[in-house]
Amino acid sequence: MKKLTPFSVLLQHFEKAQRQFGNDANRQTLSALEELQSCKLDNPKLFQRYADALLFTVAYPGSEDIAFAAEGEMGRLFRACEKWSGKKGAEALYNSALPGTEVCATYSLTHNEWLLNRYGKNVSLYEEDLNTEEIIKHLQHALDPVELEVYNEGLDDWDTWKNEIAGFKEDAHRTLDFLVGQTALLKGTLGWKESLFSSFHTFTNWQTKKDDPLFYGARIHFSPSFIHRSGILKKMTIGEALEQGQPKAIKLNPEDRNKLVDIGKAVLGSLMRETDPITYAQVQETEYFDMGRGVGIALYYMVPEMKMTLQSYVGYLLFKNGAPCAYGGGWLFNNESGFGVNIFPPYRGGESANIVCQLLRLYALHFNANTFTVDPYQIGLGNPEGIQSGSFWFYYRLGFRPEQSELRKLAESEFKKIAAKTDYRSNEKTLLRLAHSTMRWTHPDRKEKNFLSAEKIAEKTRTHINKKHQGDRGKATVSALIKIRENTGRDHFNPLAAKIATTLDAAGLLDKTDPEILNEFLEAYRLKSQYEREYILASQEFPEIFEPLKR
Repeated sequence: MKKLTPFSVLLQHFEKAQRQFGNDANRQTLSALEELQSCKLDNPKLFQRYADALLFTVAYPGSEDIAFAAEGEMGRLFRACEKWSGKKGAEALYNSALPGTEVCATYSLTHNEWLLNRYGKNVSLYEEDLNTEEIIKHLQHALDPVELEVYNEGLDDWDTWKNEIAGFKEDAHRTLDFLVGQTALLKGTLGWKESLFSSFHTFTNWQTKKDDPLFYGARIHFSPSFIHRSGILKKMTIGEALEQGQPKAIKLNPEDRNKLVDIGKAVLGSLMRETDPITYAQVQETEYFDMGRGVGIALYYMVPEMKMTLQSYVGYLLFKNGAPCAYGGGWLFNNESGFGVNIFPPYRGGESANIVCQLLRLYALHFNANTFTVDPYQIGLGNPEGIQSGSFWFYYRLGFRPEQSELRKLAESEFKKIAAKTDYRSNEKTLLRLAHSTMRWTHPDRKEKNFLSAEKIAEKTRTHINKKHQGDRGKATVSALIKIRENTGRDHFNPLAAKIATTLDAAGLLDKTDPEILNEFLEAYRLKSQYEREYILASQEFPEIFEPLKR
């Protein structure tokens, strides 16, 4: 009788073969997959590793047969996950982001509302570490006056809240629903409610199903898949990506936009993560672009109440052959942008350079951005993984350079050593120094070298408030709005103008700017609430406003 090869050995063969391309390699990859298909999925400890390997093949298949087999095997794996979930020995599936398993994490108020609405009784409260004192202190303000009178003696008891006030006893789903619902009903801004809810220290249990669009299972097919017959594209520059021209926008209907928002929330939620543009997504602004080679990018904009005042935080989820591959965002300010990217671990070793370049191509051409600055965390500041992987050099090769002259010289010296010796690696001490860089890429056509800094503008605003208005922020805002009315002859007493008025005053713009230009800018600023991209492009028509902000 022929001895069967262990699943772990077959998986190792598959992992090795899938990163080779060409006819022979494709045959080996498909053969390894077929052997794995014949194995029982009875070792949960290997499920996530297998899912990672399958995801890589979904993103980078060498043939149509391989792509089809990988997706089919992924479905079989999800069914096995659901079968094993909750059984003895399945601890490895906990918080794995595999459909059919359990996720337990702390989420925002808004994300909990979405989970409860979308997944109902599969979502419940995990009470360990719950800050019941903070909950009772704040939620009693939502009680009926008669209840307050009756429970005057027992409001400090959490069991009283669960069993009598909420009335759910040991129903963890309804208890979570009560906490979320009552917090949402409190008077105050969404930001304040979110801050309050975070103080409750709630953890949410989410029992997922095999068909839920989690990280491993979510798929979007708004753009064509790509078969990597010639292998993986290892090198790409920002310039080469820009030469590919304007990205192809995919026309979306309301159902498509809702699906993209749901997938964004489910994918990040299953990984115990959130980003503001996805959590607070304004559905009607959501966009999707086909970038070529199976890359698609969904852009997310926030609801008006959560939009930033100076910058425009536009988030994204990048898909490769329909599977979520990376997430992050751009912080757009006039025609400049901060930039952050997180490529999910299963895809590392793939087309990382092309992925980042396609993201920059989209943000550059769709928002007319000519400057990008990388968040220092991306290159290792407070991020050991970034140091270990040498992220600094990844961005350096793409064309980013340190803004600080001392660090720029250090980088130039190190890069010469790397070019001269194939086995040379920068040591940890050097990479930690370089991680303090402000790394920036600037389009060759941009001649002006002064850049906007939200931090410096905020500092100037704060100084203005403290010196001119003795720290009274309300007084500073009213004073600025009155000055706008006096200088322009128009009344801009509205919440949107109030958000920006003090900063304009602090920069001296209310005294020096042509009244008509100031009126036009304040009208354009109204676009930010509902059409963020239109505002970003409109803002670039006002150098009289933004040039002084650079000083």
